Amino acid sequence: MLKIFIPLLLSLILFMAGCSSSSSDSYLQKDNYVFTMYDDANSIIATGTLKVKSYKDNAISGDYELTTVIKEFDGYKSMNGNKFTGKVNSSDRSALINTNPNMADNNVYFNVKIKSNRLEGDWYYTALRQDIKYNKVVIVKK
Repeated sequence: MLKIFIPLLLSLILFMAGCSSSSSDSYLQKDNYVFTMYDDANSIIATGTLKVKSYKDNAISGDYELTTVIKEFDGYKSMNGNKFTGKVNSSDRSALINTNPNMADNNVYFNVKIKSNRLEGDWYYTALRQDIKYNKVVIVKK
């Protein structure tokens, strides 16, 4: 009886430990966030709020708002839709957020890594006939 009990108990403990560890994208969930955008000199150029309203499979969507714009930037005028969509890659621990999903071009994207206490990566603006510039963005829970 003891020969069966110990392996079962060990299996149960390992299973529970596996369940209690957070998934790679557990920081990114339905919640309210604050984002900060930086320029190439690492100065803050804009801040805003991001509300993830839907997270199903690997797709996220919700609302965002620029709350402070310190300096206008390429793509600033395209960030007026206040809706976003995105894709989460759990295996890569990353997410790509499109702040202007109703347009084929003229978009600001947040390409971020999912960390334990924040989302951090680059934002960039894409438009026809324009070079892409990458700058830093940090997203934290509100």
